[in-house]
Amino acid sequence: QRVTASVEVGQNDRVLAFNYLDPWILGDAHRTSRTINAQMTNLPLSSTHAKRSQESRDGDESAIEGVSEGREESQGASAQAQLRVKRAGAHWEYGRPITPDCYATAGLAWQSLAIQDEATGERIAEDAYGCPLTLTPKGRDQSVHLQSRITYMRRPAHDTILVSEPEKSTTPSS
Repeated sequence: QRVTASVEVGQNDRVLAFNYLDPWILGDAHRTSRTINAQMTNLPLSSTHAKRSQESRDGDESAIEGVSEGREESQGASAQAQLRVKRAGAHWEYGRPITPDCYATAGLAWQSLAIQDEATGERIAEDAYGCPLTLTPKGRDQSVHLQSRITYMRRPAHDTILVSEPEKSTTPSS
């Protein structure tokens, strides 16, 4: 068994990760393995996006606040530096050999993504030009992925590998 936890705190970003691997669940005669991963990230929004001020919403395009090459372009751009991409995700996977040459896995993954103004706590759904940053108008996207994989390796030389990996994704309502 292996457990790994990591915390990364940089000047602008924060990452928290947890990984658990059990290569052979205790007492299982079929050698079933289990993997669990979880991660949370909090990163600054790319400088290619800007926050639209109320004046620009009213038609004054010169009122767009933004950051270009790390430098503030207007007085209100300090608020732009507070826009962050917040992402959380988790993944569970179980696997086991079904024949000496064939291994099967099944898993479930969940992910949530939001862009948030740290100063106000408000979620941001579009950039300064009205283009959507998320798929939902609420400013938060979620997805669920069902995964399965069957891997066949011809013995003894393992020179032939055949992999089938169907996946189904859906977005639950936020």
